[in-house]
Amino acid sequence: MSTEAIRPTMHALDRFRQRVLPLLPEDTRAEYRKNSQMKNLINRVQLYTENFHQAHDGLMKANVFLNLDGLPPIPLTFVLNPLNNLVITLYIQNGWEVTYTSGKMEWRWSV
Repeated sequence: MSTEAIRPTMHALDRFRQRVLPLLPEDTRAEYRKNSQMKNLINRVQLYTENFHQAHDGLMKANVFLNLDGLPPIPLTFVLNPLNNLVITLYIQNGWEVTYTSGKMEWRWSV
């Protein structure tokens, strides 16, 4: 991947809306509901070379954590096209489960 910013596809934004937004508290969810705000969140994720591994058809996967103030980091996997710096899709990293204890989100490794 080059040093220029990654850009999410519309599919990635739809998956963010479907898979990540429901995990957030209502006030945070409302704050990041627009596509432009979701793009900013995705662009904030730090990508490190040790996070990358090969996927199919020349794509790469990166296990990352989305950090939002006041919430535990959200473990995500980005599927990336390294040629044009696109996030093709994203999902919660395999092996993690979210629980809510006393209204607070907690991530637990379940494998």
